[in-house]
Amino acid sequence: MVERMTRQEIEKWALGEPETEGLTEKEIEHVVHCLEALMNWYWEDIPCGHFLTAVLTNDFNEACGRADGTNRKVLTLYDKFLYNCIPADYKEKLRKE
Repeated sequence: MVERMTRQEIEKWALGEPETEGLTEKEIEHVVHCLEALMNWYWEDIPCGHFLTAVLTNDFNEACGRADGTNRKVLTLYDKFLYNCIPADYKEKLRKE
């Protein structure tokens, strides 16, 4: 069972992934904030914005169109995060919304 991660755990995980290599400190902070928003959506039912909703619904075209410059650099990181860090039943949670 995947458990809820703290912000520090999310940051440590993200920094261990190749997608974050070469990002500035500000860009990493932005990515960690977005990853934390996904965690909050799953565990606390806090809505997320259009970009993250597109990521959650596997709408690649919409995600690319809504991604800012930082998130365009790390799009694959979001897929990895959903697969490795969010419980697999998140798709069922989406259908209930």
